[in-house]
Amino acid sequence: MSPQPFENDSPLDLRDVASFDSRATRRAVRRGLVRTAITTVVVLLLGATVLQALSAYVAEGGGRGRHFTYVMDGAVQLAHPDYAISNLGFTNPGLTGNLTYTASLQPRAVGLAPAVVMVRVHRNVLRHVGTIVSRPPPTALYQALVLPLPNKDATRALLARMPGALNATVVVHFAQPLDPAGFARFAKAQRMSLFAMPIPQSVASESTALILTPVGKTGGDIPVLVWPNSSLSQFQTWAAALRSGDDQNLRALFLPKSNVFRRIAAHPRVSGFVLNQVPTSSNPGGVSVSTLLEDPAVLGVSLASAAFDLTPR
Repeated sequence: MSPQPFENDSPLDLRDVASFDSRATRRAVRRGLVRTAITTVVVLLLGATVLQALSAYVAEGGGRGRHFTYVMDGAVQLAHPDYAISNLGFTNPGLTGNLTYTASLQPRAVGLAPAVVMVRVHRNVLRHVGTIVSRPPPTALYQALVLPLPNKDATRALLARMPGALNATVVVHFAQPLDPAGFARFAKAQRMSLFAMPIPQSVASESTALILTPVGKTGGDIPVLVWPNSSLSQFQTWAAALRSGDDQNLRALFLPKSNVFRRIAAHPRVSGFVLNQVPTSSNPGGVSVSTLLEDPAVLGVSLASAAFDLTPR
């Protein structure tokens, strides 16, 4: 049986279909591409802004960036006792939250060329630490710090062979380590001028640096610990700020752990000091190598370098 047609069946009313417009299609495609590109750029910029904010929070949150810089200011000086910071180190939180400390160092002793040494310490958010240190061989001051100390007669004989009107950089060791009050009395008796700027400002111009431990008894790989200025209180403040999380940073510079510094700071002793720009002969206005040799508290004096004193008189 064949199907019966419905009574209302009628031909479909099909309207005319517009012909294909290639120009309109190209315009629509271009508009779509432009909108997609703009949206992509906006999303990338927003993402980069959010990532930068998160990185800054990770790096600086809780003062970690400032703490890292402060610790490095002291640690880099302690790791390079024959050099002084000649410009401020800085911390740069990158997009990944890494911290980078960079400092320029220059030789502390008189008569040495002011070669600039770069030290970089990197620390990422996982606390992995790496160092980049570009430095020349140890200076004469470093040798004077770590080599056996000459006796006083040997130093007097060396001075007798030297011309007058010289300024020297010397390493002075005490017969017995002095406590802060004892060192202050010694400095006053020797008419030493002790003026310490906060690290690392003007460290390069400091004339006195303190030897905190006997040679070979630092508790770390570095043979001697020298604080870059004459302020034991600044060293104590720096050591008190150290945390166990700083041990990796200290180890990267071959320094002992934070607890060793805190122990030294609890009962500080001055084993000796580095003195820069000190006259080798008599000095009516202050300390000289000759007067240091005559002091019974001094075990010995080692000359690191010397240069002619060209100061007009």
